[in-house]
Amino acid sequence: MLLGVPMYNFTVPAALKAWIDRITFPGAFTDPGTGQSLLERTKVVVVEARGGCYRPGTPREGFEFQARYLRAYFTDLGVREENLHFVCAEMTRAADNPALARFRSMGASSLAAARSAVTALAARLPDGEA
Repeated sequence: MLLGVPMYNFTVPAALKAWIDRITFPGAFTDPGTGQSLLERTKVVVVEARGGCYRPGTPREGFEFQARYLRAYFTDLGVREENLHFVCAEMTRAADNPALARFRSMGASSLAAARSAVTALAARLPDGEA
């Protein structure tokens, strides 16, 4: 599963949350015979975009509810931690927001790193499993 997720107001967009709410209900992803998750082997790739910076060590680190929410959601459904992959580009608004102009190089390097990470991840994951 591949999700492209922008950060809106410190979390996922309302449309994604609504989709999650519509497809998730007790037992939906559980084998009725064994009680085990049907998603144990599912690979999930989340490509995030954030206008600001919320990485560890920054003043807004505690405001990051995007990846934390999605990680909690998917692991609660039974997706194994090793099958969850997050790639994030931060400071994406620095290029067009004058108030963030001093962070343009940070935004550009974050985007370049995210592109490299996605390319490396695509090369690692077998076809049809992401």
